[in-house]
Amino acid sequence: MKKTVLVLTATLALAFAALPLHAAPAVVSQVGSETVTDGDLRFILSQHANGNEAMAMIMMAQMSEEEKLDFVTQITDALLLAQAAQRKGYQLDEGVARRLRWDAIQTLSQAYMAQVAAGWDLSEKAMEAYYAAHEADFVQNEAVHVRHILVDSEEKARSVLLKAMSGENFAEVAARESVDQGSARKGGDLGWVERGQTVPSFEETAFSLKAGRLGGPVKSDFGWHVMEVLERRDGRTLSYAEARPLVAQALQQHYMKSEIERLRASGEYVVNEAAAKGLGRITQ
Repeated sequence: MKKTVLVLTATLALAFAALPLHAAPAVVSQVGSETVTDGDLRFILSQHANGNEAMAMIMMAQMSEEEKLDFVTQITDALLLAQAAQRKGYQLDEGVARRLRWDAIQTLSQAYMAQVAAGWDLSEKAMEAYYAAHEADFVQNEAVHVRHILVDSEEKARSVLLKAMSGENFAEVAARESVDQGSARKGGDLGWVERGQTVPSFEETAFSLKAGRLGGPVKSDFGWHVMEVLERRDGRTLSYAEARPLVAQALQQHYMKSEIERLRASGEYVVNEAAAKGLGRITQ
């Protein structure tokens, strides 16, 4: 816990100086007119628990009285030092100032959207209406569940295909022979593949095979493939019940997009397209 407290001291000193602390009934310490409350301390701990205040309370409860006093003292000392820096007119390092600025922007934007979202209609009726108006967006594309063995020559591919056709376990052959280490560890399994997600030669063969059939050798830029289609899935429109989680997500995105467009239209909003598209370009 001591190490955690030291890290907190270093990272939060500037934040205490830059932002007023939240008012709360239980004042734990004070430097000048600025107070440190029990709520502030829980918030600080929660930042080291993915924002989980309940976990922060558990962490605090597990601290000894000496650790609690040490924690409060170090946070208060950080505030003391930050105030001294302000009085001397110290400026934030540019990198730190930039990080604090964008942290604040992100926090405020999330808080704004959370408040606006409270007024969104996400009722079952609203989601059903959205689904009916955008049914074509909720489709399950044609796909094949395929596994493959990738080797570096046609001769090797024919040898591998022969082994698979002779009854050797495809997954074991893939684990032993395939140069695609990522899929080899999973017995060559590539999962569900839709059209357009792989190279044309592989796609053409994979989608021509019936479930349970072997195919290959097939040449691609990666090498030579031997494949087996495990399952096929036809393309179709999902029912509302099937698409419901996607509908809820899409409706929220629709509301968010509408709010952003409203704000863009009501204020000064400029994106320099030429500058944006030229980001990262090396100029002479």
